[in-house]
Amino acid sequence: FMFGVGFAYQMKSATRTGASFKKRYFRRTFGLFVIGFLHITLAFPGDILVVYALLGMVLYLYRNASLKKIMITGFVFIGLQIVIMCAVAFAVQMGMKFAPDDMLKESEKCTRQLLGQWQCIKVGVLEIMLF
Repeated sequence: FMFGVGFAYQMKSATRTGASFKKRYFRRTFGLFVIGFLHITLAFPGDILVVYALLGMVLYLYRNASLKKIMITGFVFIGLQIVIMCAVAFAVQMGMKFAPDDMLKESEKCTRQLLGQWQCIKVGVLEIMLF
């Protein structure tokens, strides 16, 4: 909500002063992206500023869109989110349906094929690879 309100205030301010909204908005959005990227890299990998900056760039495309277009786009994104969540839930369910031991055997088989002459020795919870 606040992201959209800030967008509207910036657009009105640019119109009132006669400044280029596009230039001002993308400069601020790029600054948000840089700050978010630095924060992700140096401090906290779960930072959301980069996501806000990218979504802000998409928001710019909808600045003059009709209510109908915005509603349709919103429903499409909600539908996509539902489809993705169902796919993830299905994958988790399938993982629970098949025995973990079978999955472990299959992954060990694939690992042996990939490693070739390497041998894996399990020591407690660690796996040591030997030539």
